[in-house]
Amino acid sequence: MGTILVVAEHLEGKLKAATLNTVAFANAVSAIDGGDVVGLVLGAGAESVAKELAAHCGRVVYVDSPAFKDVLAEAYAPAVADLAKELGATVVAAASTSVGKDYLPRVAATLDGGMISDAIAVFEHAATWRTSARCCRATRSRA
Repeated sequence: MGTILVVAEHLEGKLKAATLNTVAFANAVSAIDGGDVVGLVLGAGAESVAKELAAHCGRVVYVDSPAFKDVLAEAYAPAVADLAKELGATVVAAASTSVGKDYLPRVAATLDGGMISDAIAVFEHAATWRTSARCCRATRSRA
């Protein structure tokens, strides 16, 4: 398998805990199919986040740019897709948050790939890996 790219989510110089769940997912996929787990930090002045992520990933790519000061799908999606292509990533993973769900569909479309949201488990099945996702539907009653 190729590289598994984990996009870090951070705020005010601190790695968000949801990113560690994403790293755990990437490590589970790597344990089944092989491949290197590479962390990606996009930000402006977020070097401390890159150092923190390095404790959990074998390799970290940090892109320091004012364009990433605010998390905007318009800036994040092309940067993530370009790096995924450059690294030959076969999996791109991000936290299942409103931020990840904002830019990751654009990344998937740019890479002509699929997208899984809200994965809660990874397991081996027929010499490959599968995910299990919790599906929720919000309903609103009309009065």
